[in-house]
Amino acid sequence: MEEKKGLTVKEVVKLFPKFKEKHINYFIKRGVILYPIGERDLEVLSAIYRIWGTKEVVRFNLSYFSKKRKVKLLQESLNKCETRFEVWLYTRMKGKIERGEKVYIDEIVREAVSKLKLKRNKKFIDELRKRVKLLRYKIYNEKKNKKGSRISKIGK
Repeated sequence: MEEKKGLTVKEVVKLFPKFKEKHINYFIKRGVILYPIGERDLEVLSAIYRIWGTKEVVRFNLSYFSKKRKVKLLQESLNKCETRFEVWLYTRMKGKIERGEKVYIDEIVREAVSKLKLKRNKKFIDELRKRVKLLRYKIYNEKKNKKGSRISKIGK
């Protein structure tokens, strides 16, 4: 009996540079392709790759969302919120700022670690603090520049 061979996620990302590992893992998780990645899966990925990130596909997908949700997605994207965790951080801090509360880095870090059961080692906490600090800065600037922003006018 012959052993089934296929490609790894890293090998596939080299073949399709527009995709990131998280995209391929998402396709596997959703059952679009199988792991290890075989010939048929490469055909599927090739078809997706031809339209991936085109304006038309983005427009089609956005048509399912309300204006408010589109604005929120755009703001999250502009702030480089790529993971669920980063989106959680963004919405948590933005909500506090919109309510007029001050955002304390250590408070957000403690909340994230306890609520989301994250690692408590020093290196991870330091990286988390940097990410929170950068995101807080971006949100404060977003609020400060909101009056003249085109983004804020889209949802109205």
